[in-house]
Amino acid sequence: MDKVRKLGLPADFLKYYAALAMVIDHVAWRFVPLDSIAGQMMHIIGRTVAPIMCFLLTEGFHHSRSVKKYISRMAVFALISWIPYYTYMYNKLPFSFQDGKLNIARSFFTTHSMLFTLTLCLIILTVKHSKRILLPFKVAIILALLYISEYGDWLYFAPIWVLLFDSFRGNFKYQAVAFTVSSVILWTVTGFFTGASQMFFQYAVILALIPIYFYNGKRNVSGKTPSAFNKWFFYIFYPAHLVIITIIHNFI
Repeated sequence: MDKVRKLGLPADFLKYYAALAMVIDHVAWRFVPLDSIAGQMMHIIGRTVAPIMCFLLTEGFHHSRSVKKYISRMAVFALISWIPYYTYMYNKLPFSFQDGKLNIARSFFTTHSMLFTLTLCLIILTVKHSKRILLPFKVAIILALLYISEYGDWLYFAPIWVLLFDSFRGNFKYQAVAFTVSSVILWTVTGFFTGASQMFFQYAVILALIPIYFYNGKRNVSGKTPSAFNKWFFYIFYPAHLVIITIIHNFI
């Protein structure tokens, strides 16, 4: 790691940047036309969020004192975020009452947030690094989790990015090449089969490599154990900002 990166950005800075960029992106989906210059610029900024989250999750996995607790926290907040995320995506609650009966939308069970996907990513890393699981079973489990990830935000992109960031951890050049090549291929293929090939701003995920390059390997400026606020901020922020944006959208 060169001198520039040693004096660079700690994980907390990347985390708060990702939170701000996420708000910009989610606000754009609700209030700004996609084909406008403002909409395109806001989504370009937003494309950098998921790769940064995947990168930080990979680093967090290797620095965590208890991966089990890490997975548990992520899973709990994925559950908490389930209804807020669905409501934001569809602009309606996933359930309704009719004739005294509770009706739950079928799409509710196949619509999950990024925290759901990141939980799967943590499990994938755990399986990958396990010394108790034989290689054929590792491959089978990871493939199964990749399939399940299709029901979460960022689909299979996030698990693949996490696997690549992990495989080339410590070598930014290899990480950058693997991430860039995989992103171009994945977006091109996905765009072709979904008819979304015109959404060129999706390729802006590559811009996430700029802040990632300046990551200095520290959690925060002091390099000490993060405060309770920094530890829990993103978990609480994620469902909270979805609720706030949805409420504002319905009152305007």
